[in-house]
This record gives sequence, C-alpha cells and structure tokens, in this order.
Amino acid sequence: MVSDRYLWKFIFMTEKKTEGLVVVVFGAMLAIFAVVLTSVGVNAIYDQRLRVTTKVSRSLFLWSESGKWNTLLEGRDAQIEGVGLISFGLLLAVWSIGLLVSRTKPLAEQPGPLSKLAALLFTTAVVFLFPPWSIAKSTFIATFWCSFTVWIVAMVAVINRVSLIPIVLALFVTTLLVDIVAPLRSSGGALFGLLVTMGVLGQAMFVYQPWRKWVVEQNRRAEIAEIMDD
Repeated sequence: MVSDRYLWKFIFMTEKKTEGLVVVVFGAMLAIFAVVLTSVGVNAIYDQRLRVTTKVSRSLFLWSESGKWNTLLEGRDAQIEGVGLISFGLLLAVWSIGLLVSRTKPLAEQPGPLSKLAALLFTTAVVFLFPPWSIAKSTFIATFWCSFTVWIVAMVAVINRVSLIPIVLALFVTTLLVDIVAPLRSSGGALFGLLVTMGVLGQAMFVYQPWRKWVVEQNRRAEIAEIMDD
C-alpha cells in the first residue's frame, strides 16, 4: 500500500512537470509568432505595402476545388492591415506572458491588466484585419461579419436557453455549407466568423465578471481535487 501511494505520487508529480513543460513550450511558440507578426505589421505600416498570398482548397465527396492568388495592399489599406497584424502579434505576446504567469500565481477574481489588455488587442486585431468599412467591396469580409453577427446572437441565446443547442448544431452545418458553395475568393469568411466568435467568448471569460468568477471557482475545485488525490 505504501509503495502504491509513492508510485501514484511519482506519477502525479511527473504529470505536473510534463504539463508545465508543455505550457512553457507553447508559450515560447506564441512568443515567436508574436515577433514574426509584429515585424510584418511594422514593415507594412512603414513601407505602406503588403503582399498577401492566399491558398484555398476545398472538397466534398468527389468534388474538389483549389486556387491561389496574390493580393497587393498599398497605402492606407496596407497600414490598416499592418495595425491588425501588430495587434494580433501583441495579443499572442500577452497570451504567452499570461500562460507563464498562470503557472506561478492563481487566477484572481478581478480582471487584471493582462486580461483587459488582451481583450483590447483582440478587438483591435479583428476590426483592422477584417475592417467592417470594407464590407461593400469585399465579399469575404461581408461574409465574415454576417457569420460573426449570427453566431454572436446564437451563442447569447444558447447561454440564456440551453434548449437552443440543436439550432446551433444546424447553424454550424450551415456555416460549413456556406463556405463550400461560396465563391473561392470569399470562402472561409463564414468559418472565420465562427472562430472569432469562439475567441470573443473565450476573452469574455476573463474580463466579464460573472464568467470570470465561474472560471476561478472551477480552478479552485480542480486544485482541491488534486490536493485530495495527493
């Protein structure tokens, strides 16, 4: 019995060390991507020029379609995209720091400066990478904001009424179908709308007080469970 207890304790400590290593490695990867994106954004603003290469491939059963094209952004358009890239790069840097901080101190009930800064950078990145004022001249951006709006409304409804989950499943299938039937250059807009919605909800869990309180409580329960198991 004693040897079994020491064995389980050894396994638990090994798992914790492995988890810590994964967090450090993932944080380092985020930091590297942060440097790359921020550098590209700074150059786009300084040079007022940004070349974007897009590759799209999609298939359904026996049907498939793919394409590749280059888009050259110049002047104000390049600078707007540059601001979005810088914001996204800084957001990844904040996430990287947040991961390391979370290893040394528990999550506080009140949103800290990192959580608020991440929410601000997330919003800035979305607005400048998918500028809503370009809806009239970009089908991709129009599809994105339409999908984002629909998904935000749907998720808010689900939070208030769990019975609406089947509708969300149907909406998910619809989102995939829209990306399949949409013109090749505008495909992906609906899916990006869904992904950004998930990101918004994720960020809200760290700045919206009721949701943050729930996250803190879940973390505390997990810590107590680990202590009890130990």
